[in-house]
Amino acid sequence: PLEPRFARLLLAGKENNCVAETAFIASAVQGEGIFINKRGGVSRKDFIYPDDDTDFAGEYRAFDGAAGMNFDPQRCSQLGVHGRAARETAQSLDRLLSLAKNFGWQINRIDFAKNHEAIGKATLAAFSDQLAIRFSQGTLACKLVGNRRGKLDEESCVKNAAAFVASEITEVEAREVITHIKRATAIDPAWLIELFPDDISQTDGAAYDESRRRVVSRKQTVFRDLVLESKESDHNVNLDKAAEILAARV
Repeated sequence: PLEPRFARLLLAGKENNCVAETAFIASAVQGEGIFINKRGGVSRKDFIYPDDDTDFAGEYRAFDGAAGMNFDPQRCSQLGVHGRAARETAQSLDRLLSLAKNFGWQINRIDFAKNHEAIGKATLAAFSDQLAIRFSQGTLACKLVGNRRGKLDEESCVKNAAAFVASEITEVEAREVITHIKRATAIDPAWLIELFPDDISQTDGAAYDESRRRVVSRKQTVFRDLVLESKESDHNVNLDKAAEILAARV
């Protein structure tokens, strides 16, 4: 039996006509990882292209290369790939595709570039609780649903995306808990309204601008507890809220 998250991923794949790609993502995430972690030589970053919309596109390139070598461990190691792990991913993929065929689902050739929007929507449907946005352009620091903060993998292809979902999140304890975000897929924030209309809200409030020492109006678009967009203005400030903010500062 599949975990509920991956069952949802496959169902979303059917709804968006990208069953094969979502089956690969489910197989990859549930596996131990096909890349060899070592310095020097070919590695995961060599398979990720800047115009990819998901890190799984690069992972599939490496997997496909390993399949062409019949998952031979020695030859695959030259690609920076674990032959055994890639073979296990292939076996899992075959099982999921066989299951989909038994259900009568349409299965097409895997093409992450052609089906990038469908894959993005399917991944969002299954991983909406791991939606993230960066704090600003040029930083890997992110905020996630669930009032969490994290850091996007520096090799990810989604570093310039407006928003993305993470299929792999790991927490490392140091002086503080650091959340590492990997295997990310870019999404269009507009899809949130389409897929989760009840989880989107608009707030019209006020806030104190420390730099200018005055109260401003603040309009925010929020997905669950994650602020997607925040706009401040000197116009139409709610006077009652402004009075409350100023009184609290006295």
